[in-house]
Amino acid sequence: MLKGLLLLLFTATAHAVVTDPLPPDDAFFVQKTSGHQLKIMTYNAYNLFDTVHDDGAFDYTFLPKEFPGKAEEGATIEDGPYKDQCVNIDWTPEKLDKTIGQIVHVFKTHGSMPDIVALEEVENENVVGMLAKAAGYNKFLVTDYGNHRGVDVGIMYNDKKVELLEQFYVKTPGRDPYRLKFKHKATKEIFYIYI
Repeated sequence: MLKGLLLLLFTATAHAVVTDPLPPDDAFFVQKTSGHQLKIMTYNAYNLFDTVHDDGAFDYTFLPKEFPGKAEEGATIEDGPYKDQCVNIDWTPEKLDKTIGQIVHVFKTHGSMPDIVALEEVENENVVGMLAKAAGYNKFLVTDYGNHRGVDVGIMYNDKKVELLEQFYVKTPGRDPYRLKFKHKATKEIFYIYI
């Protein structure tokens, strides 16, 4: 049963070191519950940006090198790695497609696709929609924090197994955690995910 299941999905708190090889099936990732199970995964997409400039966002680093204004915007950054990245990264549709393919491969490497995937460091609905389509999800959501770079969090889920009931932000001094209330369709139990 999923009664009382509360998942806190914060990736910045700790890093686990895996010393044994992972099993080839879902056993490592699945908690069985009265014959029903959900596979939940969190994944830091590490700056998954599309190749389109969003008005009001400083997303020039993740645009094609020839994008109008990219070099000029990069020149406004103080010297250091961010300036170098902005000026030199050539983020093309081909590189985006390859990155999406690699992320989907990570999902598939550990057995069946997760029922819920919480995503960190994604740019917008467009790029999460591309990832969701490639991974076979028809339901996804993305926050809009108003971060100057356009970095947000999102979620993709299997609506055959879970139903989204509510979503809201938990106000904090920093980035607001995204709180989602789900119902397991088979057991009717309620659970929450924080990203």
